Amino acid sequence: MTAEKLCSDDPTVPADTDTDTDPDIDVNTDTAWFLYLLECEGNSIYTGVTTDVQRRYAQHVAGTGAKYTRARKPLRLLGWMAFPSKSEALKAEIRTKRLTPAQKRAMCGTLQQAFADVAEPAPDSPDIVDSP
Repeated sequence: MTAEKLCSDDPTVPADTDTDTDPDIDVNTDTAWFLYLLECEGNSIYTGVTTDVQRRYAQHVAGTGAKYTRARKPLRLLGWMAFPSKSEALKAEIRTKRLTPAQKRAMCGTLQQAFADVAEPAPDSPDIVDSP
């Protein structure tokens, strides 16, 4: 299936799918893919894949990311891990989503966790909730 078909304005494609808003659908085989985890309101963890963690995190914070993070605002980026292909990243995402929240939090200790210029909310922001 081509990227053109995935991004079509076909009325049969549900409006809440990420295919019409997520530029990651256009797959370049030379591009690294990333698995990332976000801590969201309600102490929940969102898991996703992208080609640009910084941009995708900013989308989630701005409310233009996934439907899940529009309802449960992201509090912070827990970490990310690079993969050589979209296929490998999606396989890792499936494995990660099968983990318990405690296992996901333990996994975060092994992930990359810092970007010099990731737009995280300020620590004194009222949107930040300290998790136990």
